[in-house]
Amino acid sequence: MKNIFLILKNDLMKIQKNVIAMVVIMGITVIPTLYAWFNISASWDPYGNTGALKLAVASDDKGYESDLIAVKINMGEQILSSLHKNSQFNWVFTDSKDAQKGVKSGEYYAAIVIPEDFSTNLMSVFSSDIKKPEITYYSNAKENAIAPKVTDKGATAVQTQVNEVFIETISDTVLTALQTVANTQTVRAVFIIDPEGIIRTILYYPMSTGRNIPEIIRILQSLQLNDKTHYSTPANWQPGDAVVMGAPLTIEEAQERLESSDNTIEHLDWYLTMKKMK
Repeated sequence: MKNIFLILKNDLMKIQKNVIAMVVIMGITVIPTLYAWFNISASWDPYGNTGALKLAVASDDKGYESDLIAVKINMGEQILSSLHKNSQFNWVFTDSKDAQKGVKSGEYYAAIVIPEDFSTNLMSVFSSDIKKPEITYYSNAKENAIAPKVTDKGATAVQTQVNEVFIETISDTVLTALQTVANTQTVRAVFIIDPEGIIRTILYYPMSTGRNIPEIIRILQSLQLNDKTHYSTPANWQPGDAVVMGAPLTIEEAQERLESSDNTIEHLDWYLTMKKMK
């Protein structure tokens, strides 16, 4: 054992006197250590340190608008608005052409493009022809071997944003649709048409309110009385109540009414005369 230490001591003393040998030994021992250190440091938790990765996001979404349901939405804009609050990546908000060009040139590690029919396909759940909305994802594997795997996390983040915005939007849309349907759903209508084919009365009852049959009969009797006598009926009139005579057209006619001895006539004013019906 003493011989071994003695040999090692002699070798170290010789190395100290030989500069070239010292440099070679230092290189053999230090360089691999530094290489391993930097490599491990660069690869340590790559999925948790993505804030510096530039990920382009673009939306070509034209939105959705329906004539049947009073709703107008643009899911693409809502997703971009949500991603502005997301610090998981260095999001770059641009247009689709710049996003694709940036990925090819290496300016962006990846790009996510929302197509123009995204909102329309999302809202197809309200139709019989349901279409699956898709998001286009671009990456450049040549620029960085690990970047495509890391930026897959970005696609997942966008998908999460889509789900959150989708649920919120769908909830609002459903509520809007239900409110719209509740206000415009089947109504009960009554049309009174005279023998000449002229519509004399139109009544609309909301879905929550039933028809008033006595009121419909009262209106019918009032119209029949008007056609027969040209008298009008006042508010809350019932058959047998006093009716309203037409206003006098001349001074002579007004004077004649005032001087009339007809006990069924009651003058409330020169233009307003009530007549009791027998």
